Amino acid sequence: MTNYKAHLTSAIISDVLYEMGYTQQLLPPEIKPNFMKACLFGRARTMSLKHITDGEDPRDVYRGLHFIEQLKKGEVLVVGNGFKEMAFFGELMATLAQHRGIDGTIIDGCTRDTIETIAMCYPVFARTNYARDIKKRGIVDKLDSSVVIGECAIEPGDLLFGDYDAVAVIPKKIENEVLTRCMVVVDLEKKIKEDIQRGTSVDDILRERGDF
Repeated sequence: MTNYKAHLTSAIISDVLYEMGYTQQLLPPEIKPNFMKACLFGRARTMSLKHITDGEDPRDVYRGLHFIEQLKKGEVLVVGNGFKEMAFFGELMATLAQHRGIDGTIIDGCTRDTIETIAMCYPVFARTNYARDIKKRGIVDKLDSSVVIGECAIEPGDLLFGDYDAVAVIPKKIENEVLTRCMVVVDLEKKIKEDIQRGTSVDDILRERGDF
């Protein structure tokens, strides 16, 4: 079985998706990982947040913990509709997620306990980090439903790949073709690098390999 995570990059996936006519498959550039070598690859499991209103139970925020507890190894937690000045995900949730074998977390909003999650080497992709907690201010709204981050829609089960450059969303219905094309590009880029190192001219490389 191909170890896609070890070979792919968000740049290669983005280029392949674009060539296939999928032009809005990267999350916004503000979504950044908590450490430079952070990398995730797995199927999306989604939840969304909302501000708490009168009559709602603040303990509904813990639906997020129960949801994480149900996730499977290799899946990716995606949190939509996050907040600019309240954090949903920190060290304790990361500990639970890592214990479950979850490959990483993406938050359309704030995270916290950044130093601690870096020390754990647990990938958290978020817009920013901030200390204020969501508790008593926000709750979990929906689980395993469509989430939109920026201009990119994420469906439960979509494949996600994230590295320092971006998070790419691969729709489930085209994942096999995308991954196959990506591995062709990986092989081509390896050959081009070898050509460069041998001193092959750019004109000769373009003639032999095509665009790069």
